[in-house]
Amino acid sequence: MAVTLVRPYDPRWPNDFRRLAAALEEDLVGLYVKIEHVGSTAVPGMTAKPIIDLVVVVEPEHLDEVIEGLSEAGYRHEGDRGIPGREAFRPIEGTPTCDLPRHHLYACPVGNRSLEEQLAFRDYLREHPDEARRLSAHKRALCIEHDNDKALYITGKSEMVREVIRHAMPDGRCLAPEVG
Repeated sequence: MAVTLVRPYDPRWPNDFRRLAAALEEDLVGLYVKIEHVGSTAVPGMTAKPIIDLVVVVEPEHLDEVIEGLSEAGYRHEGDRGIPGREAFRPIEGTPTCDLPRHHLYACPVGNRSLEEQLAFRDYLREHPDEARRLSAHKRALCIEHDNDKALYITGKSEMVREVIRHAMPDGRCLAPEVG
């Protein structure tokens, strides 16, 4: 059975992130602290769904302005989708955002626990390539076992992702409710 849900690492992913970040920088001038590339596509060598995850990091007092700015830029605000403090956005069909590389966009205030866990996950796997290879192998095996079923894949990988986050976080805890 062919694995179609995830792909081997693509060296174009960092450039895709830079392209997305550049577009956001134009739309959010003066409203953000930084834009972070997170998730598996941000880890060199990592198997991943070919979707760039990025987070606009903001000071809490600018979050409403960022939500408004992203709406004007062609994104639909989808609320926190069950993760407090992390606002999710989806490109609106027919807008220029749909012409950008496929991506998941979030906005989080500085110091948000979800953001800290995402950054710790990314940084830990960048620093521990053996763990990145182990998680990559697990992801491929889940795709084969579950015939590329996305929901079963996400459920199957969640515990291992939480394990990585527990190793990566200074307090050894993982509060992530679900890992996409």
